[in-house]
Amino acid sequence: MLVFYIVGVSLTLAFLCLWLAKRQDRKNFVYQRAPRMPVKLLSDHDDAWLFGKVEQDEALLCPYFAMKCVYYDYQSERKVTRRSTDSEGNTRTTTSWETEDAEHDVTPFWLVDVTGSIRVQADKAEFKHVQATGYAYQGFSLRHSATYLGEGETVSVLGVKDSGEFGPMQEIPLLITAQEPEAFLKSGDTAELVYRFFAFFFLFAGGFAGAAVFTEDWVWSGLIGFGALIPLWFVSTYNQLVRQRQQTEAAWRQIDVDLAVRNGVIPKIVAVCEGYRDYERQLFENIASLRSSAVADDKMAQDRAATTVVRSLLALEERHPELAANTLFMDLHGKLWALEEKLAASRTFYNKVATEWNKMVERIPTVVVATLFRWGPRKLFETLPAHAGPAALEKSPVSES
Repeated sequence: MLVFYIVGVSLTLAFLCLWLAKRQDRKNFVYQRAPRMPVKLLSDHDDAWLFGKVEQDEALLCPYFAMKCVYYDYQSERKVTRRSTDSEGNTRTTTSWETEDAEHDVTPFWLVDVTGSIRVQADKAEFKHVQATGYAYQGFSLRHSATYLGEGETVSVLGVKDSGEFGPMQEIPLLITAQEPEAFLKSGDTAELVYRFFAFFFLFAGGFAGAAVFTEDWVWSGLIGFGALIPLWFVSTYNQLVRQRQQTEAAWRQIDVDLAVRNGVIPKIVAVCEGYRDYERQLFENIASLRSSAVADDKMAQDRAATTVVRSLLALEERHPELAANTLFMDLHGKLWALEEKLAASRTFYNKVATEWNKMVERIPTVVVATLFRWGPRKLFETLPAHAGPAALEKSPVSES
């Protein structure tokens, strides 16, 4: 009976950890595919990471600590001592902290960066890794604590722009954290690895403990424990490969969407610059060559050529300062710059998930499962050499607004 209990508990914990790892993997995919963008270059339905300061004219006041904030989660706890007597007349004393009062409040706020500001629907947000007060003791029997987001703090916000505001949309949450996006994403990857490790640990421990009931030979117990891992490992690896393939294909489809949008903007900005054809002969020849090769199958080669042309287009303002007075040009210039930022983020994300896919289908032991289903590696985007175009992409065209 004991062996069934041990194996049952181990299997339950193992599958729970696998489920948590799968859920974290889905979250990581959503978090990582969003580019980091300045506020002013966001368009409606863009998902992005924003980074800026919190501003609110009518801030909240956190209870007891009396600090101005836009979010707080406060509680007070009282120290309680209880005495109990068991059936044999023995007296037992226990002391614990019990919640006496709890309050929570949040208000929308403005996120401000160097390019502009946007209203964040904080009442619909998840708050992660924000400030904490620690315990503040009032006498010996009462203590207070709170987590909060203070006015004027610098935060990272993941969400979607919709109707001029920033909030959640479909599978993309509104997430607010005091961490930099890169640090937050790294913590998500670590959490997934921890869940996966404990899933296999619990299964091995269950197999080992169950075998130990029938034999005192530790070697056999260990072999049985490892044997119990094989079916779960195969199923888990197959599911992980399927998810990774789906993520890689989704990342590629996002690049397709971004390329289509960029291809629609390039002719518009070229039309505005027709008057400079004589001065920019090489650029216009490259654009014509780009159009003639648009039917080619190698989208990566097309993208490299188009990116070089786009960088030259974005540098036109530097070579012809009078273009800054052309409102239409500057509007298209901003859109094209934003698209390049999104494409750069999309390429980086695609390379990340495709590299992970390539490792899984080429390294031992996951190559065994990949070979059974005839899954092979994928091509990656090449990094554009630094001298291939001007440094216009390093600076937002609206950074001085």
